[in-house]
Amino acid sequence: MRKLQLVLAVMFLLTSGSSIFAKSLGNYKNYQQVTDKEILIESSNGSHILVSAYNDYAIGVSILNSNEIISITSPNKIQKRKDLNGSIYVEELDEIVQITTAVADGLIIKIEKNPLRFSYINKINDELFFEEFTSAKFSRKSNNINFTIGEDEELKLFTHKDLVSYYKSINNGDVLNFGEKNDYLYPNNEICLVSSRGYAVILESDIEHEINYSKSEKIEILKRGEEKNIFSYLLIYGPRKPQLIEKYAFHMSTHEKQITMN
Repeated sequence: MRKLQLVLAVMFLLTSGSSIFAKSLGNYKNYQQVTDKEILIESSNGSHILVSAYNDYAIGVSILNSNEIISITSPNKIQKRKDLNGSIYVEELDEIVQITTAVADGLIIKIEKNPLRFSYINKINDELFFEEFTSAKFSRKSNNINFTIGEDEELKLFTHKDLVSYYKSINNGDVLNFGEKNDYLYPNNEICLVSSRGYAVILESDIEHEINYSKSEKIEILKRGEEKNIFSYLLIYGPRKPQLIEKYAFHMSTHEKQITMN
């Protein structure tokens, strides 16, 4: 069985107007955790990855370039963050940093240091959900996320809370965009990708999307209109996945479901 790889790529434009392409996030530099809700990873090139425990089975990931201001919630303000209900902890070893959810049937995020490489692992059976978050590209006009799909993996696209009957299977050769497929990718739709491997990825609404599966075993998701050099998504998994998808994708208010930096 081929491993599922997740490669996140975000393009950025510097304030000077010149473009920079970064092949890698660089090496690990340090981490910061002041509560059990958020962990901030900094790379050697100034990029940041914020991991947030929205729920024990819902983990938010935000990737930012060095131009974006970021901080994590202080202990005296954490009670005001009603959206952060999970618990995660971190440990640093010689070659890796490991982020683990507190529940026994949760998730392990293994982070290799040099270069930064992310692997998402099921705690129960050590099964790899996906891996290979190593590169970053940023642009004020568009951000990209790229999945490499396993041979036996199926991916479905939902924009409606009826997860039984209302979905679109994404097949090799498909190119979907908000202009041609308004029912699925039109701005304001909640976009949720559900994998047969047991995880789901919720993308931000209010953004023009395109899903391109024209290359074999590779899906590119493009979102336009970003004013900040940030790419964010919410990873859902575990025994309450259908309920959590409904909660985070279809029921929460715009403010509640934001994956933001304070």
